[in-house]
Amino acid sequence: MIIFFVGIALYNKVSPSAERRALPESATEIEEYYWEGGFMAQDFTRCLKAKIPRSEFAAYAHRLNFPHRYVKGENIESKTGLDFGPGLARPWFDPPRAVEADDVYYDSGQTYAATLKYKEPYVYLIIVDW
Repeated sequence: MIIFFVGIALYNKVSPSAERRALPESATEIEEYYWEGGFMAQDFTRCLKAKIPRSEFAAYAHRLNFPHRYVKGENIESKTGLDFGPGLARPWFDPPRAVEADDVYYDSGQTYAATLKYKEPYVYLIIVDW
């Protein structure tokens, strides 16, 4: 039984994330960062950056089940986590602010925030769970 759980843990460490697997086949320059901590590893941060065509961004957001789309001019302060990112990952993770992005999808709850941004030609994903 212990071997089973060790196998599951190893699989989760070496297999591509669901977010990475959901990228379109045309994705290039893929970078991903994952950190977990806390009791039973329930706290985590995932950052992903990849080069994809603009025409494939909405479909990627749909595959990841993002329920909300940011409309420029909306009150950014009311959107939890919309500008998470800089300083949370690696130097390569340099997402634009929501008002500078070409397109933004987001989701949030009591213990998490997720943002998906597109700024030609890159997609930026960040999920923070606490």
